[in-house]
Parts: sequence; structure tokens; C-alpha cells
Amino acid sequence: MDWTGERFVSRLGGEIRLEHHHRYLAAAPLCAGRDVLDIASGEGFGSALLSCVAESVVGVDRDPEAVSFAARNYRAGTGTLRFEVGDCAAIPLPDDSVDVVVSFETIEHIDDHTRFLGEVRRVLRPGGLLLCSTPDRDVYRSGEEPNEFHQRELNEAEFGALLRGAFGRVEMLGQRIMAGSWLLPLRPRAPGKLHIFTTDDGLKYACSQGVPDPVYLFAVCTDGPMPEFGPSGLAHEGMRPREIERLAGRLRAEEARSAAARAKADAAAEALNKQTAEVKRLTRQAEARSLDLERARSAAEENARAADAARKQARASEAEAGRLGEQLRRANVEREAAALAARRELGSAQRQLELALQRERRLLTQRDEARTDAAGSDRKAARIARELELAVGRERDLLAQRDEARAEARRAGLENTRIVERLDAAAERERRLTGLLDDARRAASQANNELRTLRASRSWRVTAPLRAVGRLFRRTPRSPGRP
Repeated sequence: MDWTGERFVSRLGGEIRLEHHHRYLAAAPLCAGRDVLDIASGEGFGSALLSCVAESVVGVDRDPEAVSFAARNYRAGTGTLRFEVGDCAAIPLPDDSVDVVVSFETIEHIDDHTRFLGEVRRVLRPGGLLLCSTPDRDVYRSGEEPNEFHQRELNEAEFGALLRGAFGRVEMLGQRIMAGSWLLPLRPRAPGKLHIFTTDDGLKYACSQGVPDPVYLFAVCTDGPMPEFGPSGLAHEGMRPREIERLAGRLRAEEARSAAARAKADAAAEALNKQTAEVKRLTRQAEARSLDLERARSAAEENARAADAARKQARASEAEAGRLGEQLRRANVEREAAALAARRELGSAQRQLELALQRERRLLTQRDEARTDAAGSDRKAARIARELELAVGRERDLLAQRDEARAEARRAGLENTRIVERLDAAAERERRLTGLLDDARRAASQANNELRTLRASRSWRVTAPLRAVGRLFRRTPRSPGRP
């Protein structure tokens, strides 16, 4: 696989290879004979190493390309080792399915640590182990640019508090690459204190009983008994201190040769720069002369084009003069036609004005007639209304007289001919008055209809403004001294 900086690949060498291999080698004794989950297994080298001692190993990674690479290159599918695509926040395993969960350099790549530890506890069997490592933020970042793939780094105190909140027992170790000398027992015995001496100048030494300033933190977590484990080391035989010094000497000699070669190259580059500058100067002179010639040729061509343009302009001016003369002649013809049309339109307008005046006089006459008709209709309607009121009054009197006569007849109990005749005469007068009343009502209705017809006529509408002006003048008081 290609190295992107997000995950370790086995073709890398140097310190990063030692760090990753050492963590898996230290975890191998704790995985012997057990079912193991290697979460964020990457290209699969660590899962393959643990499968040499474990009962079974499943490597889980969210990158399908990494899972495919691991399955092709580390004899996956043999029953002891397999690889699956999955996420730390949703591990694709059933509950209580493994004895050990290995999570190296994983937790700093995710933001929700609590959810991740919850998934780890779900898949672990009772008393199972979590082997977890992460860089110590306080040391790892010292003098380094932030790692773009890390979402949430932890220091020693934060890492310990997080794990102790999820497991009953937690043991912490530190990891760091150091060049030095080992003095260890030749035969196994009870572990004693481990003294590590450090120096910067070979004159003053400091002694510690643990790894000084560990770059990485390694934790063993469980709710059951804590297994026995101790410090470990990984020695690279091809990188002993004496060989490192020899290689450093060769490197210094090579750097000296490189410095001399760079000096020669710088001198050659300086000479080349001078020659290049001279070539550029001569090139600029040649370009300037060529530019002058080009400008002269352009000026001559411009003069020739100006002369051609002047000749074309003269021919165009002659043509334009002829065109303007023709336009002037046409304009005179059009002006005469327009004057004739204007005279015709003027005569037509005068005739239309006379017709309008005649219509105005007719409307005024109709207005006067309408005023007269309206006044007569109003007087006739008023007279009929008065006659109607008188007839109604007489009818009421006759009805009262009839009622009184009938009352007198009933009181007296007399049925003589004179009273009957009077009653008959009263009834006849009543019928005549009723007929007169009906005639008056019909006359009033006819007068009202004639008045509505008059007011709905066009002459009434046309003369409405004149009537309004007349009413206005009638309401306006006259000035003193004027008739």
C-alpha cells in the first residue's frame, strides 16, 4: 500500500517500523491461545503477527482498500486470521465474542472516545483485555506540526482517566526510541527495578526507573485479574551504535563532498548567470532594433492607409453630396404635398367645428325645452298631488258621514226610505270620488313616468352641467349695486 501518513505500511523502515512492531510483539504473549480483535488493523501486518500465537484473529478497518490488501497478503481465510470492513463506532462483531481487543494508535483518530470504549466493552468477554496505545500529546507535539489525521489527542493524565472510567484495572507503560546500551539478566528471575540512565553530553547523567519522556503511552485494561507482563525491548541488529557512528561519519564525508560539489555548481551557475545576462542584454538590443524597424514599417503602412482612406473619403463625399441633393429635391416635393394635405385638413377641421357649433346650439335648445318640460311636469305633478290630497280628504269626510248615518240608523232602529236614499247617495258620491282618486293616481303615475323618461334622456344628461351652473348662480348672493 502507498504511504499517506494516516496509517503505517510495512515497507517503511526506521523508527516508525520499530515502534509499531514492538507494540505487537509486546502484545503477543497476552494474546496467546485467545480470540483477538485487532481494531483499525490497517494493512494487516500486526494481525498476521498475533495470529501466530492466538487462537483466532479478526482485523477490522474502515478502509476497504486496506482490508483487501491485508486479505491478499497475509493468508487470510485460513480459519485463524480474517479481515473485515468496519468502524470503531460500530464494530461488526457480536457481543462477548473476543478475549482481547488490540487498539494501537487508533483512539486519537476518532472524536467520540466514550462510544468507542463502549463498543470495546460490548465485544469483550467478561474479564477480557484491552491493549491500547496512543501518542502522549505533551511530548508528541513538541516542536512538531499537528498531525492532520488526528482528531483528538490525549496526554498521560487524560488517557489514564478515560480508561479508568471504563475499566476496573489499568496499567500504563511508556514507549520511546532510544540509542544506548542494555544490561539485562542472562537468565529469567524475579523482576527488579529497571534503571535507565540518560545524558546529552556524556558528562552528566540522569537516572529514572521508567521511560523518560515517553512519546507513546501503552495501557493494559481489564475488569478481571491483571495478567503478568513487564518491560520489553526491541533491538535492531542492523543499527548498532558503532555502526550508526560509522554511518554518521560516512554521512558527514558525503555532506562535505556534496558541499564542495554545491560550491562548484554555484560557481558554474554564477558564470552561467553572467552569460545568460549578457545574452539577455544582446537579445534586448536586437529586439529594440527590430522594434524600431517594425515601427518605421508600421508608420509607412499607416501613411499609405491614410492616403487610401483620404481618396475613399473624397469619393464618398461626392457620392454623399449627390445623395443629399436628391434628398433635398424629395424633401421639397414632400413639403408641398404636406402643405396641401394641411390645407385640406384645415378645411375639414373648420367644417367639423361648424358641425360641433350646430350640435351645441341644438343641445342648448333641447336643454331649454327640457327645462320647460320639466317645469311643466313639476307643476302638473304638484297640481295633481294637491287634487289627490283634496279627494282623499273628501273621501275621508264621506266615509265619516256614512259611518255616522249608519250609526244613527242603528240607534234609532228606523228603516225609512229617506235614510236609505241618503245612504245610497253617499255611496254614489263615494264611487265618484273613488273614480276621481283613481284618475288622479293614474295622472300622477303618468307624470312621474314622463319625468323619469325626461331625466333618462341624452339631452337631460348633456345639459346637467348647465343646470348645475344655474343652481350655483341662483345660490350665489349678488353684489351690492348689481341688478
